[in-house]
Amino acid sequence: SLPCVADLCGVVVAFRPSHAFTSSAGKDLVRREITIGDQSGSSITVTLWGDRAKQDDKLFENSPIVKLEGVLVKEWQGGRSGSMLETGALNFNPEGPEAAAVQSWWKEGGSTAKL
Repeated sequence: SLPCVADLCGVVVAFRPSHAFTSSAGKDLVRREITIGDQSGSSITVTLWGDRAKQDDKLFENSPIVKLEGVLVKEWQGGRSGSMLETGALNFNPEGPEAAAVQSWWKEGGSTAKL
């Protein structure tokens, strides 16, 4: 049930540039939204914060496989969205069976799926 904290593995199907702003509490923040999809045929948009959001756009190009550890998943505007926790981890091109399954799906036609 939501909200919950989850680890996600998928392919980056979309991303937005990083965006710096000042919170209502006066704190300077940087965020970036990425959308990942997997062989379930669904996708989720996850907000990255701080240094993770500031990473070079090139890292998110060409549909890399990513593993996101420590994502707060919640209902948002009729769907689900995620926000990476400060204690979470973002890994590009991870090893393991989940990543291998996503990679196979993407190469075997997932890249043309409507997510």
